[in-house]
Amino acid sequence: MNIGVANHQVTLENYNPDWKALFEQEAAALKQALGGISVVIKHIGSTSVPGLRSKPILDIGIGVDDKYNIEIITDILSKNNYSNLGFRSEQMGVILERLSDGKRTHCIHILELSSQHWTDYLNLRNLLRANEHIRKDYEQLKEDLAALHYNNRKAYTAGKADFIQAHLKTMRNIP
Repeated sequence: MNIGVANHQVTLENYNPDWKALFEQEAAALKQALGGISVVIKHIGSTSVPGLRSKPILDIGIGVDDKYNIEIITDILSKNNYSNLGFRSEQMGVILERLSDGKRTHCIHILELSSQHWTDYLNLRNLLRANEHIRKDYEQLKEDLAALHYNNRKAYTAGKADFIQAHLKTMRNIP
C-alpha cells in the first residue's frame, strides 16, 4: 500500500493514480460492511484530484440521508479497523481514521447529504479537478505550508482555510 503519513506530520507526494483504485477498493469494502444502510460514498480531499500533490491519506466522505444513521455507521466502522475520533465540527462531521504501521492511511468524514459542508467537499474537489490555475495555486500553498509546518498537521490545515473559504464563497456567489 502506497499511502500513509505519521501522526502530526505533513508529507506531500506527487499524485498517484493508484489512489483512485485504493479508494474504489475501500468504498466497496465500506458498502459491504454497512450492508443495507443508505449512504453515498465519495473520494474527497487532495488524493481525489489528479495532478495535485497531496498527503498520501485517502479522505473519504460518507453522506447520509438520516442523521440517526451516523451513530450506527460509526459503530459498524469502529468494528472494521477504523478508530472513531468523534464529532469534530459541523464542517468536518464525525471523523474516523485507519492506521497502518503507525501511519494514518484513511480518514472518513460522515456528514448529512443535505448539509452545506457535504456540498462544499464535493464542490472544492470538482473545482480543483476542473481549474488548473486554482489547482496550481492551491498546490503551491500546500507546499509552502508543508515546509513551514512539516511536523504540525493542525497548523498546516489551518493555513489552507482562507484559500478554501474564499473559493467556496465564490462558488456560492457570496460577496
